Amino acid sequence: MLTFLIPRTEFALRVTPMPKHALTITDKFIYSTIKGLLNLPQRASREIVAISPHLGGGGYIPLPMQKDILVLAHAFRMLTCRDAYVREKSWASLREVVHRKIGRMSPLPSKSLICRYLTGCTDGDLATTTAAVSTVWSRTRKATRDLFVAINPRWEWSDARQELSLRFAHPSQRVDEIIVPASARHRVLALLRRAAVEGLRRKLCAKLDQGKAYDALTASRESSHFMRSGKYTRFCDWRFIHRARLNLLPLNAARKGAVTSRRCRVCRDEDETLPHVVNHCLRHSGAWIRRQDEILALATNMEGGDEQTGGGRPLPPPAGSRDHGGSGGSNSRGGCDCSLR
Repeated sequence: MLTFLIPRTEFALRVTPMPKHALTITDKFIYSTIKGLLNLPQRASREIVAISPHLGGGGYIPLPMQKDILVLAHAFRMLTCRDAYVREKSWASLREVVHRKIGRMSPLPSKSLICRYLTGCTDGDLATTTAAVSTVWSRTRKATRDLFVAINPRWEWSDARQELSLRFAHPSQRVDEIIVPASARHRVLALLRRAAVEGLRRKLCAKLDQGKAYDALTASRESSHFMRSGKYTRFCDWRFIHRARLNLLPLNAARKGAVTSRRCRVCRDEDETLPHVVNHCLRHSGAWIRRQDEILALATNMEGGDEQTGGGRPLPPPAGSRDHGGSGGSNSRGGCDCSLR
């Protein structure tokens, strides 16, 4: 779907005034399908479907958001086109739309005012409401406003450099804001998509119920190494791990509504939370030993040495005896998260 179906819709989403309610109907079906592939219940947060697979998500950007991103990228490329004829015609048509917006009796709008129009400002000269026909630029203005919560895009004009630029928030986990100049027009679509996905990731991590465990695993991409290849992952691991990452397992301390007891049904000592079941319940200490031994066996196979040296690199000793060691084959649990606190 992500390789063949979605790319075929990009041109239509970019240039066609398609109603978003039709896209929403299609989105509901795709969301349900991807959640089924990840073995997630329907109450799982929708953001996990859009997040990149290398962070444990489905990699599907919602069609309404995809449409807004494509409209922004298309408008930016037209206004910064290297072909002078296309660029001047684009600016002329945009200036005419803005001039009609502020009133024919007003002077021609400056490029700073045009950028304020594209950003979606409704103050000053742009406060008037007109029954204008839909154009590429009115759709660009609406798309910019629709993406305000996700990436906060802003169109800017520099009088010093005589250049148009597009500013938006969080293009990556480590960068909070970026300015895309005209010279980087070929990268604007990819950067907008990354920013949208990062915005959804931050929204998911901010959720107290489903975002806490997910925020911990996104610290390292190795936590989701199995998403593409499925290496070292069994079907039972696959069915377990996606629910565990969103704290959707049927645990006593994670159930919604009234529960008879929050205590662990195995040890009866602590609340039955996800960190307790995975790392703290002493009844599962045997599984901890087997997990540690399987990790050492995998490291030994990759390094080509023995268990103590690991091919010349010192490794910690096994947590248990060799009787509990794993074979390091395809049944190992290398894909499970073991660092929850």
